[in-house]
Amino acid sequence: MVEKLEAFTRKLELFDLDLSSGRLLHFSTLKKRQAEGPGRSIVTEVMEDFIKQLRDNFSTRFEDYSMPKDIIAFEREPFTVRPGGEFSSLAKKTIPSLDEAAIQTELIEFQTSRQIRDALRSAECLCAFWVACSEEYSTIKKLTFYVPTMFGSTYTCESPFPL
Repeated sequence: MVEKLEAFTRKLELFDLDLSSGRLLHFSTLKKRQAEGPGRSIVTEVMEDFIKQLRDNFSTRFEDYSMPKDIIAFEREPFTVRPGGEFSSLAKKTIPSLDEAAIQTELIEFQTSRQIRDALRSAECLCAFWVACSEEYSTIKKLTFYVPTMFGSTYTCESPFPL
């Protein structure tokens, strides 16, 4: 869901640029109208302001749901994170109650476990993998469960469907 929010925000930025440049790649009806009367701009200031306000309002409304991409990616690709790198401090900022030292040591244990790698490869879905993951990795499990539970109702509705 966080990714969908980011994608929509980026699309609004693209639409704003497209509209203000006059290319109208994403506004086919306006482009047709402009072709009917060449030499005049069909795009009005009201249209440009509307897209800008929509983008600003959307960003403001969902600013609490922003999250570092590394945290979101960790759930899917837990072996790409460097334990001593910036990841643990990002995790701590995201969930202040987490122990940063525990994140680092758990990551090392987690990433060096052949059993974990095999379990991830053979898991039916990511959710099943993380639920079945040992409590020995409780700190990083909290982090992985934080992302989908930010959107409780959506997560509940989508949970019967495989990831």
